[in-house]
Amino acid sequence: MGTGNLSVPVERVVFRQQLRAWDARLRLAGELCAKNGGSVMRYMDTGTVARDLEQLSSVISGPNTPINYWGFSGGSIIGSYWVNMFPHRVGRVILDGNGNPEEWAHSQFSEWTSNSMVDSMKAFRNFAKACAEAGAQRCALARKESTPESIEADIDSLIAHLEVRPLPVLNTSFPDIVTSQHIKLLLWQAAFAPATWPNVATLLAAAISGDGSGIITSLSSVELDTTVPASARFVFDQVMCMDAPALSPHEASVAVDKLEEAVYFASWRMKACHAWQVRGKYRFDGPFNHTLRNPILVIGNTPVTPLRNAMRVHELLGNSSRLLIQDSTGHCSISTVSLCTTNAIRGYLLDGNLPQNGLLCSPSETPFPALDRQEMEDFTSDDMRFLQVAKNLRHTWEHNPLYL
Repeated sequence: MGTGNLSVPVERVVFRQQLRAWDARLRLAGELCAKNGGSVMRYMDTGTVARDLEQLSSVISGPNTPINYWGFSGGSIIGSYWVNMFPHRVGRVILDGNGNPEEWAHSQFSEWTSNSMVDSMKAFRNFAKACAEAGAQRCALARKESTPESIEADIDSLIAHLEVRPLPVLNTSFPDIVTSQHIKLLLWQAAFAPATWPNVATLLAAAISGDGSGIITSLSSVELDTTVPASARFVFDQVMCMDAPALSPHEASVAVDKLEEAVYFASWRMKACHAWQVRGKYRFDGPFNHTLRNPILVIGNTPVTPLRNAMRVHELLGNSSRLLIQDSTGHCSISTVSLCTTNAIRGYLLDGNLPQNGLLCSPSETPFPALDRQEMEDFTSDDMRFLQVAKNLRHTWEHNPLYL
């Protein structure tokens, strides 16, 4: 996918200038946050959250009662911390969409982000492949003769065109222009949620035809619309920074230089950890290989928390965990429901029965569903009910995603 050509000297210079300007804004934000909220921020580390969970459970259920937990994405990091800080309290625990707790605790964002993005381009290619297979009737980007490669080429051409000539949009609540960054951000968000792919394809097809209103509406900044809840993304950055090791002034400068090379897939988020002046009071840095009271279930394979992370969590815990691999695109298992995964989770949470280690589960839905819904005809009524519960859980979670 087109991302600009930073090997061109002038583009590299412009990008470096933008990077340094953004770094200055982050440092200003760090100073303001330390001034206005430093006494609270020092308790925003994951170690403190894990202690809170343990303490609340002790008060409500008793100090030795096993704790059940299902953590998604950033919640998998909380789970990895908690089960290793309080291994004697582990009940039935699922870590879904795993971050690597070792990298999270011991490295800066500029160091571990490349490992986090190794599967991101796979999501883009899966989108193009699914669209081509769905055909023009179900995917607005497809034509009769479309192939995955031709759809990728159409999107790349749109990005390249918008880099030279952004598309003005007037007929929206907030007039704006569509740039290549809008397209990349739209595709980046789509990687998390395959259920959105039909709408994403429609938006991209409209932009190719010269209508960018749908993209502007879907990506409008919450700061411009008072009816939309404010984003919590910056809060998530703060948690991550509280968990990271402290940086010396020299290391902070090096971190910014490393970020210059850390441009991946459709989006790049610059973390402010080198700019924060507050450190976590109860920062925990492992180890993450304790023997647990009960074995847990580790689920992996997503665009930003790749399978290698889940495999590493499982490797660290050894016999205290079982690994389930869901062969689908999307962030966390519920982003694309699978009856195989759903049954494994039900069996574990209800009866304590863990699936076989390394179980590979296929999805039970397609990103571009058949118009007559034939894909569901082989499921029993109970199967349909369980899958609908998983979809309902997904819809609830999508309203407040805190993505890695």
